[in-house]
Amino acid sequence: MTIPGWSVEYEEIEKVINHLSRTVNKVGLEELWTCIDLHAKFPHDFQIPWGNPRGRVVQELKSALLRFYGRSCDVLAESIDRDDPCTAVTIAKQMQAGDTLISFNYDTVIERVVRNVSSVRLRHGKDLDPVEPSGFIRFAKPHGSASWDIIKLKHAWHRLVDGEPAMTSLDCGSVLAGEEDPLLLGAVPLKSELIFEVAERYGARQVFDVVREQWKTLANAIKTAERVVVLGYSFPKEDMYGRFFFREGMSRRKADLPLRVEFYSRSGDCRNIGEVFPAAESICFMGPVQPAQCNTTRR
Repeated sequence: MTIPGWSVEYEEIEKVINHLSRTVNKVGLEELWTCIDLHAKFPHDFQIPWGNPRGRVVQELKSALLRFYGRSCDVLAESIDRDDPCTAVTIAKQMQAGDTLISFNYDTVIERVVRNVSSVRLRHGKDLDPVEPSGFIRFAKPHGSASWDIIKLKHAWHRLVDGEPAMTSLDCGSVLAGEEDPLLLGAVPLKSELIFEVAERYGARQVFDVVREQWKTLANAIKTAERVVVLGYSFPKEDMYGRFFFREGMSRRKADLPLRVEFYSRSGDCRNIGEVFPAAESICFMGPVQPAQCNTTRR
């Protein structure tokens, strides 16, 4: 998807891209976000050609992400039929009460699919027993969501750790104007939102609590799981926190508890998965990801 007038609407991001000697079609999100993040950590040490990294450029970056992963994805997800043979629907139909759904995406696609095809409701898992099955599917989004507003966390943070998922993505225009601020963890190894001292310094304790509970739900699920299904996620080495929490969950497992890992991907390469689940009894490639046959097209 291209954005007409990109360099005018996202002027500060364009400056960062030029600073990296890239073009908008050639720069990666990790490279772009890391550049902004590192300059923000050392604001007085380098002469930078763009505005305050804690200000306008971050608003622009989050707004741009919502153009790709926000309401357009909401619409697409709602157009997926419950009889669609795509991989997401197939997995959603298999989920039962007591299972845990972990989404590393910013968009709300998978939670919408599960809600629309399953009779079991999703709920964040703070007060759900990590061992005994409940009447819900536990849900967590460790990297944040296009539907979470940092500005409203002070009064509504509990919903994101002990309630049903927020589904409606924020408006990219409102984010660009500074009226809304989506909680999207940066595509960088050292995520400031998970550093307690940073949260306290900037008065963002609710952000820390919300993000911590997402990762805690993940670790609790891995601790007791007998079957893990991976859809598309590659467990990149750059996701240090992800690997840490998966490893911690694995270290707390009972020695005699078997684990089967099933994964869907483009290549069938399981090297990263083997590193994350070294004690898995079996790691099985289930085939390539089958896309949904949506009834609408991305605009």
